[in-house]
Amino acid sequence: MSLVCALVCAAGMILAGCATKNSGQRAYDYPEQAEHLGGLQLDRLSYENAATKEKVSALWTAIQQQPTNAASRFELARILLRHQYTKPAITLLNHPSCKEAKSPQYYLLLANALVSDAPANLPRSTALLEDGIRASPGNAQMHAALGHAYNSGERPADALVEFGRALSLSPG
Repeated sequence: MSLVCALVCAAGMILAGCATKNSGQRAYDYPEQAEHLGGLQLDRLSYENAATKEKVSALWTAIQQQPTNAASRFELARILLRHQYTKPAITLLNHPSCKEAKSPQYYLLLANALVSDAPANLPRSTALLEDGIRASPGNAQMHAALGHAYNSGERPADALVEFGRALSLSPG
């Protein structure tokens, strides 16, 4: 009977996107989901207008031709997030070229996608933003996003500190 319980628990963790941490895995790494492995079928998604669909198609073609082009991945992820397609955005951003870019866009977009995908991802999102601040300590947006994450995680004192930093870094 305990084997059945263990299998049910393991299946539940897989379906929920949970996984045990590997020694080299960061707190915010998002395990690849089985439904993402077959490739992104962005042409089957709905967009607000034909121009957006054409832009998505052009960006996807550019990514196919240059898979390591992080800028195209960031731009396409931004469009997908605006349309609430979080899983494809996570898949795009989870590419090594995005991680290696160490761009504030990577941290901000992926943190947003993780929390939008499932509120239970808040600790991952928070850890990602903390890592992003270590990489770009002078980025006001990153401090504001971390402030929001702390506030959502019921850490209001830490949130106020981050909001204060964002205000002091913000131009004008």
